[in-house]
Amino acid sequence: MLRKIKFNFIYPGILVILFFIATLSVHAASSAPSYITLDVTNNSIANCKIDGSTDDFKSLNKIINYINSSPSAYILLFPYTGKSMVLSDTINITRGNIILKLNCNIQFIKSKYSKEDSMNVFEIGYSRYSRTPIYNVQIIGNNIEINGNGDNLSYIEKSHTKPNYGDIIHLRRVINGSISGIICNNAVENGLRVYMCQNITVENCEFKNTKLDNGLTVMGLPVYTDDWTYNDETCNNNIAVRNCTSHNNKDVGFSASICRNVLFDTCTSYENGTSNGFNAGGGFSHECLGFSTYYDQPTTWNGLTTFYNCKAYNNQNYGIYTDANGTIINKCIIDGTIQNKNDNYGRSIYGGNAIYAMSAKGAISIIDTTIKNSDSYAIAYSNSSASIDSALNIQNISITNAAKGIYCLNAATIIINKARLTNIPTAPLNFLDGDKKGTIYLKNFTTANTGKMLIGNADKLIVDNTVSY
Repeated sequence: MLRKIKFNFIYPGILVILFFIATLSVHAASSAPSYITLDVTNNSIANCKIDGSTDDFKSLNKIINYINSSPSAYILLFPYTGKSMVLSDTINITRGNIILKLNCNIQFIKSKYSKEDSMNVFEIGYSRYSRTPIYNVQIIGNNIEINGNGDNLSYIEKSHTKPNYGDIIHLRRVINGSISGIICNNAVENGLRVYMCQNITVENCEFKNTKLDNGLTVMGLPVYTDDWTYNDETCNNNIAVRNCTSHNNKDVGFSASICRNVLFDTCTSYENGTSNGFNAGGGFSHECLGFSTYYDQPTTWNGLTTFYNCKAYNNQNYGIYTDANGTIINKCIIDGTIQNKNDNYGRSIYGGNAIYAMSAKGAISIIDTTIKNSDSYAIAYSNSSASIDSALNIQNISITNAAKGIYCLNAATIIINKARLTNIPTAPLNFLDGDKKGTIYLKNFTTANTGKMLIGNADKLIVDNTVSY
């Protein structure tokens, strides 16, 4: 039997709500950009040759200038020709709603640099001196290499000046962007720089042979005005780097600073620090630069940093260095073998530590991680402000062949559960330095060929019978 539905006063209200939602959906769909595909070798504006010898800068720049002044959304198609595109100067993209589809390699041949000029290959952002954002930028490649001509450093070497802009790809104040399938080779300063951006994904990319700085740099700006007022928009927010490799760069493989919510997922960093750089070479580096300690200002931008399923080996200085309020290192493998081991030139205080972690407030968690071959400590943790509570949380870790084990300074709480320590002749645990600890919890240890553990003093010490100290 069919039931009759009585329409009382509530149903018109529901219909109005449903109509309102449907209207919003239609509006959202209609406001999404509709892209026009423009082939750089076959168009009415200018034609690029992509023949490996012709300088295509003027032709490509004519297309870019047209796009920058147009309100339409574009897909710029760089087709496969079997040859490289040759560019003699920087391509500046100053608008959003653009997709670059790269199916050819790019050779950057610019040879002159000045302080007011740029050695970037692609510079993407409204203005070098503006914080006005642009939206929706994609760079899509399929194992496409961009060579940044970093070997041409004559001006920089003579002036002893490091360029402000010497990147292969430079993103500035981009909101909602992605880069995939690009090989950044031989950059002057950085393979990729993500500067003051939000909601950026970098996937399946390789960064190598950078001459002056890092493979990938995620860099924010901590202050907005002269009175040191913080602006959350100037830090990097929601940056995900997945399935990327960085190697043989002068400084750090992957570097991030002034960031919030940063993820390194299944990335590998090796043989970085090929010569003396700012951080003297390391695998992964994340810094919030301790502003929560140095300045009495709100620090909401100090967000979570996660290293998941990452590998670091044979770097000059450290495997992972983090100075952030809230860091998770999960399922990582770190081989602390140092390249150029007999040469201390460029080594900093972090040298030889597989993980060097600092925090002014928050917790460092190291989970399901394997460390081997550390010249110094496998894990060195320091809370930079003893008056602020912080915690070191270690769950299921294996440390083998380290000069020293785990060092902890000024942490209110230390938790280590499931640790396998092998061939650590000195201080497999060293908690003696700094203020009295709040709680030390040690459980489920397996040790072989280790020295004496230095536990120190704490308000509460919980140790199971598998640990001797």
